[in-house]
Amino acid sequence: MRFHSRNQNLGEIPEVDITPMLNVVMVVLAFFVIVSTTLTTPPGELPISLPTPSEGDDPESTGDPPIALRVNLEANDVLTIDGKPTDRATLIAKLPEFCK
Repeated sequence: MRFHSRNQNLGEIPEVDITPMLNVVMVVLAFFVIVSTTLTTPPGELPISLPTPSEGDDPESTGDPPIALRVNLEANDVLTIDGKPTDRATLIAKLPEFCK
């Protein structure tokens, strides 16, 4: 039985054939390109009717509660609601109104 030493194989560089892997990658890439072009809708083809704003549609005049209520408590115990200084009783009164 003859053993081969590692020193005999130092001059040989192993080659890996990556052609089949590249073929698979190209087929997958082509598949996704074809599928993505069939799924996109050209601009202007979706039937969308957006509402036009009218004179009385001002959100400030409808009396709806504000969308956000920003409450700050600063280091010197100053309480502000939307940047305006206030007290704790006013905050407690505004919270149920805001949560409706």
